Amino acid sequence: MIISYMDLRLIIFLVVMITVIDIFIGHKIENGKKPKGDRESCIRDILQEKLPNLSETSKFSKHNREGLLKGIFSLDDFLAIAMFILFLVIHRLKYVKDIGILYILIRGFRLITMSVTVLPQPNNNCKPPSERNMIDRWLSGGCNDSIFSGHTALMIILLLYISKGVKSNFMKLMMVLFMVGYSLLIIMLRNHYTVDVVLAWFISISTFILYENREYLFKKGYL
Repeated sequence: MIISYMDLRLIIFLVVMITVIDIFIGHKIENGKKPKGDRESCIRDILQEKLPNLSETSKFSKHNREGLLKGIFSLDDFLAIAMFILFLVIHRLKYVKDIGILYILIRGFRLITMSVTVLPQPNNNCKPPSERNMIDRWLSGGCNDSIFSGHTALMIILLLYISKGVKSNFMKLMMVLFMVGYSLLIIMLRNHYTVDVVLAWFISISTFILYENREYLFKKGYL
C-alpha cells in the first residue's frame, strides 16, 4: 500500500496518540491498581522457572544499567529497532501505512487486556515511575501492564511484512527461528510472562490475516 504525505501524518499522529494513552494507562495501573501480592506468592510461570534470568545483568536488561542509557532500552528494544531499519531497507515506505494501522489496532487491543486484568509485575527490578528519569517514564510503560506483549506482537508484524520481500524459504525459516528466540528473550528478561508472549503470537497473526484479507471478508459479508 503506497502512503501519501497526508496519510503518513495521520498515521504518525494516531500512533503517537495510542502510544501515549497506552503509557498513561500503564502508569495509572502501576500507581493505583497493581496487586498487593508479589509474583512469587501467586503466579507460576513454567518457562521463567526453567530459562535463565537476564533481568539482573546490565548488558541485556535496562533495569540495572547505568550511564546515558540508564533505565532505557533492553536488548529486545535494540533488536526491534534493528528489525525496523531492515524493514525500511527492504521495503522503504511501501507497507508503512499497513504497519501503522496494525500497530494502532494491536495497541488498542492491549489497552483492553492490560486494563481488565492486572498481574503482579513480572520483573522485580522494575522501578515505579516516581523513581525513573523523565525519558524512561515516557519510553517505558508501567511495571504491571503485562498482558499482552506489545514487543512480541509488533516484531511479528514487522517480520511478516519483511517476509513479503524474501523469496528464500530458508531465510523465512531463519526468521521464524529468530522470532522464537526473540520471544524467549523477552521471557528471560522478565519483561513479560510466558502467557503475554503466547497471546501476542495469536493476536498479532490473527490481526495480520484479517487485515490482509479485509477486502475478501468485506466482499463476502463477514466484516
